[in-house]
Amino acid sequence: MPQDSLAELPKVSNRYQLLDVVKVDRIWTTYRAQDHVLKREVLLKTVKDLDCLSEAELHRIESQARSAARLSHPKVEAVLDFGSFSGTPYLVSDCLSGQTLRDYIESKAIPNLESAMDVFIQMAEIVEYMHDHKVIHNNLSLDSFLVILDGGQLEIRLTGLDFVGDIDSSHNQDPANTKSRRDKYSDLRALGLIFHKVLLRREAPATSQLSGAFRKVDEGHLISRQLGYGLMDSIVDRCLSDDNRERYQSAFCVKKELIEGKRRLMTWDETPLYLEPVPKGDESLLRKFRIGEFMDDGTFLMVNCSLLLAIVGIVLYYLFARVL
Repeated sequence: MPQDSLAELPKVSNRYQLLDVVKVDRIWTTYRAQDHVLKREVLLKTVKDLDCLSEAELHRIESQARSAARLSHPKVEAVLDFGSFSGTPYLVSDCLSGQTLRDYIESKAIPNLESAMDVFIQMAEIVEYMHDHKVIHNNLSLDSFLVILDGGQLEIRLTGLDFVGDIDSSHNQDPANTKSRRDKYSDLRALGLIFHKVLLRREAPATSQLSGAFRKVDEGHLISRQLGYGLMDSIVDRCLSDDNRERYQSAFCVKKELIEGKRRLMTWDETPLYLEPVPKGDESLLRKFRIGEFMDDGTFLMVNCSLLLAIVGIVLYYLFARVL
């Protein structure tokens, strides 16, 4: 099916009127189109070059369309139709408005860590929903999410469903190369990379341990509240970890820790309570800690009570000594 110009392909199956080209990638050409049956604007994706695709790739496209059609979530792009016209597969989905997350963070920073964590929680919730329906995305990135401002709140929508697949599909597995394997852990790893890019507005290093690079920012100083006093770098490290004992086992676990982390963060002061110099040789840097980082609530209360009793004891001893 020729696709060099809109004049050569004004309609698809006499239902969709093509309006303009949105983007072209390796496999798909995406158009903005008018659905004459539903009387609405949609996105229509057609295979760019049918001759370049093998039978296995065509089969995978059909499998991905079936996987995407199982999803019905208010924050996920909906697949409306899938078929073939003149021998060429096409996929029709919602035409969502909004700015990609990549464009959003390049043009403006998310106001604060709490707002960023709200965005991350929405992402984890979407991925949790997909995994619950045995679907993986395969290509989560800053371009996969759209940002919509709703009453001053940042709302997230997931797009790019032409990349999704079944969790158990053999298309996603490569036993000889675990790094290229696509499963729920690859989606969680992608989430960790997105968190890193949003917070620091730069690409994440290709390593599962970000502790050093993640905390250091301008002028070589270590971050305190900007990353939640070590909270977010811990979450990112667990998303990226290849160790099954350390990494998150589900998107639900990521969401749960983000929600709990945000709750804890809301009770913390803006300024750290304790400053400790880093080891000798780096005197120009200060490592910032909160007492809450190494004391739980019970221990903190016990220490305070002990100090209070000690002060009362000293005062009583001083008064008793004066009386004698």
